[in-house]
Amino acid sequence: MTGTPAAGATAPGRLRVAVLGAGLMGSAIAAEYAAAGHTVRVTTSPGTGARAAVDRVRRHLAAPADVEWSSSTPEAAAGADLVVESLPEIAATKTAELAAAQRAAPAAILASNTSSLALAILGADLSDPSRLIGTHYLNPPLAFRVVELVQGPATDPAICERMAAILRSIGKTPILVRRDVPGFVLNRLQFALLREAVELVDSGVVSAADLDRLIRDGLGRRWSAVGPFGTIALGGAATFRRVAEELYPVLSRRQDPPPSLDRLDLDDEAIAELRAARDRALAGWVDEQAERYGRRSAGGDRAGH
Repeated sequence: MTGTPAAGATAPGRLRVAVLGAGLMGSAIAAEYAAAGHTVRVTTSPGTGARAAVDRVRRHLAAPADVEWSSSTPEAAAGADLVVESLPEIAATKTAELAAAQRAAPAAILASNTSSLALAILGADLSDPSRLIGTHYLNPPLAFRVVELVQGPATDPAICERMAAILRSIGKTPILVRRDVPGFVLNRLQFALLREAVELVDSGVVSAADLDRLIRDGLGRRWSAVGPFGTIALGGAATFRRVAEELYPVLSRRQDPPPSLDRLDLDDEAIAELRAARDRALAGWVDEQAERYGRRSAGGDRAGH
């Protein structure tokens, strides 16, 4: 495949979806599938608060109550068309549960919500690794449309096309990652910028607060409009080349996280202010995404109810 899977792919009908893991990510993913009209079964353990988390998201999206609960992966996956794995980022845990899911549902698509682990590793114990694909959601899933769709070395291209159609059917925009590289695309970009950000603060060029402000109100705003390649095109490739010749040799090449990261920790009051600002922005984005279902929440419930 040479690009994002074609938008013309056939949309799925009502699916039987198993979600392995009901943490914050898994709960939101399960609720989104339920809101899109699919039958959802979620694995959870007693006392985790997972049911309350799913119910909160369902109320926000006015999703139907078609969510079932299972105590084991084989029980949840039995008869599933799609298995979404959203377990802790531990290779052994993910590998074992994905293998158990495939034994219970050999024909199901296995979609791992890993943010860093190679699909070649996660598929090592599968009898049919061609059905394994990566679907890396941004957290919280309700605030973002984009999902990295990671094609592993053994992934069947037809599975990739099918999963792209499924994601579009629940209001997501799949971004095809054509090679299974560490960190995929989003985290590689994020950490490249973070490495240079820490270097600039650590070397006394700028304060952490001013750097955050510059990204939030400057570079982030520019890139949110046209993206990095659009920025190059508008500025001119020749200009970019000249600036790159000056800057590439002096950018950070640090291989290990610097000890100075510890000094960038903020006090509790500053963290609370940051969290409040983030949550205000996320709440607005979540409401925007909820509108794709033709609904908008009011205090966590369906508007008008």
